[in-house]
Parts: sequence; structure tokens; C-alpha cells
Amino acid sequence: MVGNSFGCQVIAEFGLRYPDRLARAVLQGPTIDGYARTTIRQFGRFLRDLPRERIPEYAINAHDYWRTGLHRGWETMQIALADRIEEKLPRLPMPVLIVRGAGDPIVSQRWVEHLAPLLPHGRLIIARGAHTPNFSEPDSFVGAIRPFLRQTTEESGL
Repeated sequence: MVGNSFGCQVIAEFGLRYPDRLARAVLQGPTIDGYARTTIRQFGRFLRDLPRERIPEYAINAHDYWRTGLHRGWETMQIALADRIEEKLPRLPMPVLIVRGAGDPIVSQRWVEHLAPLLPHGRLIIARGAHTPNFSEPDSFVGAIRPFLRQTTEESGL
């Protein structure tokens, strides 16, 4: 599985509940950054990220936020803030790759450097782009994660 932002929290939960169904995981921009775990800080980081992403992404995000609605969006944010991915990662038995966009203001370098050692079989790489290199730098992103996804269990030391 490959996920971005809040999707990383979903993947971590899935990996805990169904470890036999998840061979590898890529967590790109894993939120919520424990060094900024408030709604206001997350919103501020989101605003700082806007000029770093590609313009077509704005339309996609605006459409998604409009469909979600204010109440559901607020509730989802509260769930994300309360979910402590750092408590789940040490219990994931599968290889996990954490990817951070070099210019990501939402997920700090300090945060991913805190998370990576928590993983029993984890690695960290820094990719081009900001919070969504999977969208803004797709070729670079795929090139960065492909070797990890192709590794066999033997090659990864498990």
C-alpha cells in the first residue's frame, strides 16, 4: 500500500489489524506531525504548502473539500489529530518506507527522523517536491519507491 498524509494513518491502522494482508507500506508525508498537533498549526502548515504544489492540485483539493463539507471535514481533522501514528509504527511487522518531500511544510524533517527509527523494518527517504510529491513529482516519486516495492522479503532482511 502507498498512502499520502492522512492515508498513512489509515495504512498504519490497516497494518496493525491485518498484518498478513500487507507485505509492504509506503507512508508519504505521514501526518499528523507530533511537533504541530493542533488544528491551527496544521492549517498554517497547509497554507504554507499551497504555493509549493502544482496548480491542478488546487482544483482537485477544492472539489474534495467542497464535497466533504465543513462539518465532516472538521470531524475528520479531529480524528486525524487524535490518531497517534507514532504509537502504531513500532508494532508494524512489515517493511515500511517513509517518504518526505524535501519542501514539505506540513510534515517536518524532524518528525520523519523521529518516526523512521520507531519502525522495526523501516527506512526514510527524502524526495523532490512538497507535501504531495506523488502528485507534483510523480515520476520522481515512483522512481524513489519502486526499488523498495520490488524488494523481496529476503532482500529486506526479514
